Amino acid sequence: MNLPVPLGQCFEYGTLRSLRKADVAPMLEWMHDEGTARLFTRDFRSVTELEAVEFVRSSWDSTENVHLAVASATGSYLGTVSLKRLDWKNESAEYAIAMHPEGRGTGASLKGTHDLLELAFKELNLHRVYLCVRESNLRAKRFYEKAGFTYEGLARDAIRDGESFEGLEWWSILNGEL
Repeated sequence: MNLPVPLGQCFEYGTLRSLRKADVAPMLEWMHDEGTARLFTRDFRSVTELEAVEFVRSSWDSTENVHLAVASATGSYLGTVSLKRLDWKNESAEYAIAMHPEGRGTGASLKGTHDLLELAFKELNLHRVYLCVRESNLRAKRFYEKAGFTYEGLARDAIRDGESFEGLEWWSILNGEL
């Protein structure tokens, strides 16, 4: 099943808006930042400008994922929040967030997350939003708890990190818990 309507190039919801081509430069800044990139399970350091532009373009008409910019009061890009792998049968989606360093510590992450969850539960009628995070990412885990997510469990040694393995923690939030 697909999104009832693609969100399009001009979508706005709370602090969230459609991604824009102008967001590519600040997006690549966090993607190529070594300290930020090591926190993710995907290698963002190798993303090219062309790939980032295509990601932005594909977000405008996707019917399987929701990728939106967290925007400041002036509309400038602070980060990206997503609902991935929309599963209409089970009324669920995977949450993801990546913030530009300028957006960190401003409250924009929490506000953008709550706006995205409101969109998920009130507009898309989802029942469950889940995420996974590296076991060692203590800052992110504190944020997810503050945002209302509940720890579900640990997938032991789920990803290879160089010569060793690391666990992934699973968290979720249900409609009505926000």
